[in-house]
Amino acid sequence: MIKINKINPKVMVWARETAALSGDQAAQALGIRATYLAAIERGDMNPTRDQLARMARSYERPILAFYIQEPPKSDEPLQDFRASVSARNTEQCQDFEVMLRDLQGRHNLIRSASQHDQGRLHLDFVGTACMKAGERALCSSIETQLGLTRLDIRKNETIAQAFKMLRQSLERLGIFILLSGHIARFHAILAARIYRSFSIIDTASPLISINENIEMADWLFALIHELAHLWLGESGVGRLSLEDPHEERLDRYCDNVAGEFLLPRSDLANLDLKGQTTLLQRERILSAAATWHISPQRLAHRLEQAGLIAHEEWRHLDHCLDEWWRTHHRQNKWVAYESLGAKTESDIERLRLGEGLLSFTQTALDKRQLTPSEAAQVLAIKPRDLYRLLSAPSWGAQA
Repeated sequence: MIKINKINPKVMVWARETAALSGDQAAQALGIRATYLAAIERGDMNPTRDQLARMARSYERPILAFYIQEPPKSDEPLQDFRASVSARNTEQCQDFEVMLRDLQGRHNLIRSASQHDQGRLHLDFVGTACMKAGERALCSSIETQLGLTRLDIRKNETIAQAFKMLRQSLERLGIFILLSGHIARFHAILAARIYRSFSIIDTASPLISINENIEMADWLFALIHELAHLWLGESGVGRLSLEDPHEERLDRYCDNVAGEFLLPRSDLANLDLKGQTTLLQRERILSAAATWHISPQRLAHRLEQAGLIAHEEWRHLDHCLDEWWRTHHRQNKWVAYESLGAKTESDIERLRLGEGLLSFTQTALDKRQLTPSEAAQVLAIKPRDLYRLLSAPSWGAQA
């Protein structure tokens, strides 16, 4: 029989307040009296299972979130981002907010299990960097920690292989890498313009989410961008919340780190484009981008940043590359997963979660640090599908 923790009244208040509902609004949505809800939040009354289910729907939280021991602190760094998203008042941003809350709830369970795992190491590099040291210094620190450089990444024949190599290196360190971008139960797809990536900072179980709907050529760049956030110890949502000057400066710095890691200025200098027509420049950039496993638009922007092409020249080139991309390239995420070795829907599920998270969940189950219901919540699947997913062969082994 599964043991269920007694509900902490503080968690009930936290769930309602983070859903931006007053006591009266929540009571009306739940179909109960406001005084009854207040008694629950004081700990004088216990909610029924049906009431918890209605709360989960009204507060847009998984039902297991109500059984955590204390209100999570990990919500705090992302409050500003959620406020900015809500202010835009678009359906897509609301979908992102739901996905963000869901991932935070799952991370709370991961963190709770990690705290009971004495063998799990804390990552001492989280929060050790500062922007004043410059991009190159942070790149060197990342290279040392990973044991990888851009040259190792470029040895792979395809972007898929390069992404797989980098992801496995990060998972060995204890960083969870998820490919998100959809909310299955709401049939919602999050467009690339809504968010590119984000990270949840934690020294024991940091989590990075990459939007699967961005071009695969940008998955590598987004990963390095989020690593910079981890080193700085500041969470971020790439390309989402840039209304605050500090957040804009932080996002630009992490972009520069990713650019310097994958495309240092010493490499760019060898790509001589001066005096060539836009079409010839485009062809050279397309060839170099394929070799270096980076998007052509990203490479062109780095050339402009390095002063190797003029700003107006870059604008024409960027438009030319965009037209070429729209005409010749239509990324289908299923094709992207096939390039990573997926053959079935189960393979795609595993690819989205990553072998690091799957292995962690299996170990936590074996050590009874997670119940089967909690493990299913961590993996965002139904409990009846837990054994099927965990017992499937590794996609890495298949590939």
